[in-house]
Amino acid sequence: MLSLDDVAGLQDFLREEAARLADDPEFAVHGGEDAQRFMSDHDGMPAVRAAVANASLETDPWQGLRSPAAVGLHPVSFRDIWDFYAANTIRNVRRDGSPNYLAMPETYEEARERFGRAVIVSALLPISPRVLAEYADALAEGDVVDCARYSRASSDAGQIIAKAIARLSLALLGEGRAVISMDPGTAGKVVDFTKASSETGKYHGPCNNPFPQNSVAVLTGLMQFGISRIPLRDELGPDGEVRRMMGQYSSLVVFDEAPPVVDSSGGVVLIDDSWLASRRKLVDYTVVDDDAVAARYCAYNRTDDDGRSVCGQCIKACPAGAIANSSPMPDGTYPERLARQKHRFHGGFLDFDFGNCASHRAQRQTLYSEYACARCVAVCAAQGLSNLGERSPKLCTVADAG
Repeated sequence: MLSLDDVAGLQDFLREEAARLADDPEFAVHGGEDAQRFMSDHDGMPAVRAAVANASLETDPWQGLRSPAAVGLHPVSFRDIWDFYAANTIRNVRRDGSPNYLAMPETYEEARERFGRAVIVSALLPISPRVLAEYADALAEGDVVDCARYSRASSDAGQIIAKAIARLSLALLGEGRAVISMDPGTAGKVVDFTKASSETGKYHGPCNNPFPQNSVAVLTGLMQFGISRIPLRDELGPDGEVRRMMGQYSSLVVFDEAPPVVDSSGGVVLIDDSWLASRRKLVDYTVVDDDAVAARYCAYNRTDDDGRSVCGQCIKACPAGAIANSSPMPDGTYPERLARQKHRFHGGFLDFDFGNCASHRAQRQTLYSEYACARCVAVCAAQGLSNLGERSPKLCTVADAG
């Protein structure tokens, strides 16, 4: 039985499953490495990355983030996930074959008596840097046709990592554990089962799923939000160059009898007040103290001699202007045109300009069935700067992308 506290072992399992899935006919590609749709490590395996976070069952993982301008008002909680699991593990038939009409799901209070912690595993499969670099280069020339290749790569990465997480869920089954795959399909079932109509859609928040995979990836420490509010991960490769990872993510939750890991052994994160505060500080680009700026992958708050951001590529690339209309200036202050939009602020958060973003994509997709935007993703991945080391378009041209 796989150990929940062995992050490297869980990541290796996911890498192997992603490699198997990539050979399936629905994901197979022709043309060798140049046609590969996801990022590979130097050993040729899919560059899957995983993070593990754990918490006591009394912990609210969304503490301080319940806002229609953040993760929404009614995000899925540990209790919701348990209720879905318990309802789908009821024994409706007795051993003698007779119906057990009074069988009821085990309550969360009962579960708390025998489980010591909840564990979240979040995994990322990055899109191929070549796909992203080609799209970014094409955009610089006014050509958007490569958005179709990006769209296919993103779709494949999403399906592969979701299936890999679902298989990891099966591998984690064992005595003393309750395992729930929270891949997008299953997460949707949890939402449908546990959330009333008054807690979803516009009543939850304008642009947030009740189980936001991107926020889960950030919560576990797997990724960080850039100024574009798109998750990214930066790593220093064996060659010393920064590799920026952006792609698709999926997750699972395990209720386990062991107590929470509190000392970060094996790379497991403890979700507590301190951790949640540190995550919120990282995603708040109005916080510009030296420690916060240095800890972010996104270099937006770094400025040149004129006070302009050294990066901000995503803002320039956004055709709808949604990122510019949702971001503070590099010095952390909001321009007057945003500061006076009081209706867009809630609980200290500025609501993302989802209306213009969604409208732009919907209109173009109505006109052109193969259209996908994601310009912010492409230019951030291919041309954005990182605080781990200097990145520039020179390091991320099509010729250099792997």
